[in-house]
Amino acid sequence: MDTPNPSTERARPSTWFDEMLIRVRDIANTAARKRCRGDEAEDVAQDIVLSFLEKFHAGCITEPPAHVAKLVTYLVHQRLVDRERRADARTRRETEFVDRLVLNQPEWMRPDDAHDASELGDLHTRLIAELPETRRKAYVLVREDARTYKLAAKHLGITPLAICAHVVSAQKYFRRRLASEGVVYRPRRLGHGRP
Repeated sequence: MDTPNPSTERARPSTWFDEMLIRVRDIANTAARKRCRGDEAEDVAQDIVLSFLEKFHAGCITEPPAHVAKLVTYLVHQRLVDRERRADARTRRETEFVDRLVLNQPEWMRPDDAHDASELGDLHTRLIAELPETRRKAYVLVREDARTYKLAAKHLGITPLAICAHVVSAQKYFRRRLASEGVVYRPRRLGHGRP
């Protein structure tokens, strides 16, 4: 009497579900290979077969589904779309992480910016020194020492309106001089909480 060979017994489909799984695997492999490369196509096909197995063992599949080819092709499409979305999200997170790292670097780690900041500091000092004495004092008191117009006026012995005029004139002068030095001035937008 012949003894059954275990390797041939496993290879031969024994139930409708085994036959369906082989068909699902073949359809998934074919559909996935049309849209992506070897390893990724195999992974997608394996995911599809695994999901059919899980649903069968959970009792969700009790008979062969109608239109298996359409269903499997649709599932392959969905898996590939999901993979693309996850890859895009990962790329976006990585890009944001790198951007945060670059933006939050200390000044000593950005020699170009440190040099620029040093040059701007020197330019700032030079421009303030170029202002007439009363205008310079008014500007420094209001913009750098954060005093009110009223306190600055009292300190300098002039009216708050004159302080305002000196500060505005100093700012206009700075904008003109910055432009002549090649520094681009971008005014802040006020209102609605936007910078």
